[in-house]
Amino acid sequence: MSKLFPSPDAKSLSEYIIQVFLIIFSILAATWVGQCTERERNEEKLAVYIASIREEVDFEIQRHDLNLTDAQNDFDEIIEAIRLAAHPSLDSIYKLANYFIKVNIRGVFRTYPSSTWDAMVAAGESELIKDLDLRQQIATSFAFRNTTIREDLREWDAANQEAYEQVASFIDLPNLGNFDANFEKLLVDPEGFRLRAGPILKSLLRQCSFRLFHLDVAKGQFELIKEMMDDMEMDTNAEL
Repeated sequence: MSKLFPSPDAKSLSEYIIQVFLIIFSILAATWVGQCTERERNEEKLAVYIASIREEVDFEIQRHDLNLTDAQNDFDEIIEAIRLAAHPSLDSIYKLANYFIKVNIRGVFRTYPSSTWDAMVAAGESELIKDLDLRQQIATSFAFRNTTIREDLREWDAANQEAYEQVASFIDLPNLGNFDANFEKLLVDPEGFRLRAGPILKSLLRQCSFRLFHLDVAKGQFELIKEMMDDMEMDTNAEL
């Protein structure tokens, strides 16, 4: 070759190849270490997320079960109240009013705090859950809770408030705390109350039916999440 491009000797070429190899190896090693570190951090994050989701799922199942019991009691008492509204006897009207008030003031869970799933989505870390079926089930269940269940409760509260206002003129509201003890005095217009209460109760029954159905669906969705997570925990080789 010309003097401008002298041929490298074997030693120089060998050293050059070794240097290139070391550079490439260093880059690959650094990349591998970085990936391992990131994977470990993600696994630690996922373990915390999953533990929190488990607690929330257990709570949601318990909460929906209690709300289902309350809604079923509402349904049964509304049915009985509608039956009593067909009878003009004073005794039937007093029992009707008692059921009406019990349904109106029965307490239910009304808080829907942000979930761990919401936090994962906000942080862009929902894909840490690799199982697509589990991820979709979690997303669907909490979305249903945050929209349909919450809206049902809002409509139920609004319907109860409207029902209360429509019969307020027939009941001595300031003394409602002594309702059972002073029924005859508190129900100032028994027949007027009976006639007004019938249509109101039928409207409440329809709303209560929606609540029962949706609460049952929601509870089943969270039970499915629990079942899927339990199955994956049993399979030590499964990757969340």
